[in-house]
Amino acid sequence: MAAEEEDDVEWVVDTIAGFLRGPAWSIPILEFMEHNCEGGEITRGLP
Repeated sequence: MAAEEEDDVEWVVDTIAGFLRGPAWSIPILEFMEHNCEGGEITRGLP
């Protein structure tokens, strides 16, 4: 039973991490920072 719960949690964590690394999340955040933040140039290749 515990192994099934770990697999379920791992799947959810992997899905959320994939979304946060993807362009659907990162592009709007980077565009917001480019337009609203001062202090230097934003590099799109940041990890």
